[in-house]
Order: sequence, then structure tokens, then C-alpha cells
Amino acid sequence: MSHTEELEKEDYSLPLPIILYDSDCGLCIRFMKSFQRMPNTSDYSFIPIQNEEIFSTFPQLNREECYETLHLINTDGKILKAGEATSFLIKKFPMVEKFKWLIEKDMGKKTISIFYDVVNKYRKAIKKSCPKCGKPRLSP
Repeated sequence: MSHTEELEKEDYSLPLPIILYDSDCGLCIRFMKSFQRMPNTSDYSFIPIQNEEIFSTFPQLNREECYETLHLINTDGKILKAGEATSFLIKKFPMVEKFKWLIEKDMGKKTISIFYDVVNKYRKAIKKSCPKCGKPRLSP
């Protein structure tokens, strides 16, 4: 049974905040598992973007955008994307509390956005081809 199939059996009436992730992306899965091991993150729900139910539950989500960039639905139901979602998540790291003021400044936000863009380009590059056969993947 694939990782995606196991996750599709879960209950999707999960509490907010929700982090959407690509269950076909090894980097995304590693991020999810690492984040879940952090203290005080048990209140986050992880839902794969391959699950159709998330798009009917949250019709404001755009499927193509979800494949392209990180999406997080916060406790207010607001959808955060890319660098904005990254900033939201970075604040969960215990040591970041000391530097929270820096992250909230324009320069900090730009730095996080650049960091996110670099990581996202890497994620796309490793998803372009199958690690086993080298052939291009067929993804949305």
C-alpha cells in the first residue's frame, strides 16, 4: 500500500491549522515527518494534495497552486502560501522566539521568501524525474 493510499483512509475533518503537502514528493514527506517530531506541533494536521476531499472542503484552494507551492490553512481558515506559510511555520521553532522581531520586519520576510523560493526550486527539480528510471514524471 502506498503512502498516499494510507493517508486517504484518514479522517479529513481534522482540526486547523492544516499543512498541505505532496505525498509523491520525498522532500515534502521528510519535512512533514521532521515537523511532526518537533515539540508543540501535535495540533497541526497534514493532508496530501492528492486527496480530492480537501478541495471540496476548502473550495478556495487552487489545485494547480497547491502542486506548485506550500499551502497552510491557519486556525482562522486563512490560506497562507509560499513565504508567508514558511514564516508562519518558522515561528514554531523554539529558538526563533528570540529573533521573532527580525522575522517580522520587511527584510526578514524577504529573506524567508528567498529561502522558500530556493527550496521550492530544489523540490521541483527533484520531482521532475524519477530517481529509479530517470524518466520525466507526469505530474499536474
